[in-house]
Amino acid sequence: MAPTTLISASPSVFNHLQRRLVCWPAPAHDTATAEESPNLVLEHLRAIRDELREIREEQREQRGRLGSIERSISYLTREMAEMSPRLDRMHDRLDRIERRLDLVEA
Repeated sequence: MAPTTLISASPSVFNHLQRRLVCWPAPAHDTATAEESPNLVLEHLRAIRDELREIREEQREQRGRLGSIERSISYLTREMAEMSPRLDRMHDRLDRIERRLDLVEA
């Protein structure tokens, strides 16, 4: 909507806006709103800070859990590495037993 249309269609709106521009400082109800504005911003900042705190707590918990998983994987890897030579020795022993009993065709 063009400004001229707004002014011609509603002179009371134009007069109201003109009075508000001329009045300095702003009326009392506007100062209350202006004072509430920083409080609103502070409330939002506090809410953001609280959410950030929760995220950090969750992150600490997840780090602890991840460390536990890493230790478990390390333990399992070590156990598997220790099993490999034992399995190789058992395989060699089984081969010798099969040859002694002539269970394997040479």
